[in-house]
Amino acid sequence: MLFSAISMRLVVCSFIILWAMTQCYHRVYGQSPSKDFFTPQVVSLEQLQARITQARDTVLVINFWATWCKPCIQELPAFERLRKEYAEHIGSKHTRPLHIILVSLNSVKEMRIVETFLRKRRYGAESLLLSAGNPNIWIDAIVPTWSGAIPATWIGHPASNKKIFHEGEVTYQELTSLLDKFVLSLSNKP
Repeated sequence: MLFSAISMRLVVCSFIILWAMTQCYHRVYGQSPSKDFFTPQVVSLEQLQARITQARDTVLVINFWATWCKPCIQELPAFERLRKEYAEHIGSKHTRPLHIILVSLNSVKEMRIVETFLRKRRYGAESLLLSAGNPNIWIDAIVPTWSGAIPATWIGHPASNKKIFHEGEVTYQELTSLLDKFVLSLSNKP
């Protein structure tokens, strides 16, 4: 009898802990961890902007790319390396968390192509597929000076409203240099 009461308490506690972890994950990343990890979430411009705002005190690195863009494909390993290596150490090197988002500009009809691409390469960054209609409208909403060419990288910190933008392919060294300078600028008073 005592064994079954203890077992029941352990089961209940396990479910509560699992539920709490799911809620925290959902609050931080805006999606459920049970979702297929390699399937990008289709978002509108408004949802992307809300996703950025939700990040609060997190440094966001957002890469705009497409599977049909050769320079995009060539630079994506730099973002995965950044996610694996640099993000683990940002807490000790800098004072703010880092989150990488890959925003595919493929059409929604190409969802399976994007999913297969991400799954095959095992990219672990959060992935979104932007379904925003007329590019002439949403490009200006993201960065007014952006020509629309990809790859393109937006680095920002929603709490401070600071951001930088890089149009064109980046290497890992260039990406970390941009990020280091950006994080350093956050500690400087405006």
